[in-house]
Amino acid sequence: MRCLVLPGLVACAAAPLDDGDTDVADPTDAFAWAPGEVATCLGDAACPRILVVAHRGFHRDVPENTLASVTAAADLGVQLAEVDVRVTSDGALVVLHDPTVDRTTDGSGEVEALTLAEVEALTVAGGTDAASSRVPTFDAVLAEAVARGLGLYVDTKTSRVDLVVDAIVAAGAEDLAVVYKGWPDVAPAVEAGLRVIVPIDTLGDLATARGDLPDTAFVEIDGAVADPVQGAAVQAVGLRVQQDVFLGDGPWVTVGSSEGWAPYLAAGVQMAQAEHPDGLLAALRAGELPGRVQRP
Repeated sequence: MRCLVLPGLVACAAAPLDDGDTDVADPTDAFAWAPGEVATCLGDAACPRILVVAHRGFHRDVPENTLASVTAAADLGVQLAEVDVRVTSDGALVVLHDPTVDRTTDGSGEVEALTLAEVEALTVAGGTDAASSRVPTFDAVLAEAVARGLGLYVDTKTSRVDLVVDAIVAAGAEDLAVVYKGWPDVAPAVEAGLRVIVPIDTLGDLATARGDLPDTAFVEIDGAVADPVQGAAVQAVGLRVQQDVFLGDGPWVTVGSSEGWAPYLAAGVQMAQAEHPDGLLAALRAGELPGRVQRP
């Protein structure tokens, strides 16, 4: 076992996943989530259940970051859909990953230089109806999430965190939205009592930020591979781990194996953001992967 010692913090490699987890012992458990349980888990720092995130919504058959991709994520049964939020020149929040509209729509230019009306007039490449061919407002995505009980991983790609917070509160999505932003920029969300995900580059940064983060916070491990030492460090200070598990998608896509995701879960990742959430979700439902993480 490897350990790192920091002022006030000892971090050792994460303990093995709980072999007694019912999702492993009894595949008929089927990784089932009852209505309302996602919000409950997001707000409970002690909740150990694995949370599957659909990156940019579930966009296998529809364009990314559209209302259709959010609806598809809810239909799939993931716990959260990730969306990217930007601000227009007239202060409206829209859901679009890139700083420009060039790659995903028939338009051009920076999102921040366009008005809401100009963005809404664009056509998203590959869309077939209004839900899949238009750049959605953040308000529309929030309304869909609330209606479906779907968690939202809100990648806040704007400095106007205050606008994001206001929109979440106005939509009544405080229990379902999780705001992603670096510390201390995410402070307005913390002050509003919202769920947050904070990327931490070093264990020193973790020790510094911990006193300002709520117990319900998730910490993103910013790396491509599973990192049991950083995972254990986050857990050791009472927080939960989020990581992009895109490399784990590869074996499932190529050979249909869920083993690529196993090292991330063994390293303490509880909120797993996948490019192919259907495969990860299927593996959890089948009991091929444990549905809970073990805490130190």
